[in-house]
Amino acid sequence: MTVQLTTYKIHTYEDGSRYEGQWVNQKKHGKGTQYWANGDKYAGDWLDDKKTGQGIFTWNSGERGDTYTGDWVDGKKSGQGIYTWSNGKQYEGQWKDGNVYGRGKMRYPNGQVKDGMWSNVDYIG
Repeated sequence: MTVQLTTYKIHTYEDGSRYEGQWVNQKKHGKGTQYWANGDKYAGDWLDDKKTGQGIFTWNSGERGDTYTGDWVDGKKSGQGIYTWSNGKQYEGQWKDGNVYGRGKMRYPNGQVKDGMWSNVDYIG
């Protein structure tokens, strides 16, 4: 019988990034928050060092101010989720392998709404 000990710790990486949360076998596993040196942040579920389960990612670099709240599988947006861009645009719906895919609704800052099927960033009706 193998016993997996879950511990809570704060780990700071050489680049200044930091993880606070549960660990199993020296891997992020369970509930935890990762703070990257560039200001990005993920708070949610981890499985074997990968974002898996429910979580919220907030970008402070690149897509400054964008957020994603929803399902993750193997470190990628997958399942149901809401992505909100800093300019007010918002997509709510299905994701696959990190991309918009399946049924969803895109709301644009000008009030326009597209509700239907999506493949990556393309609205297919």
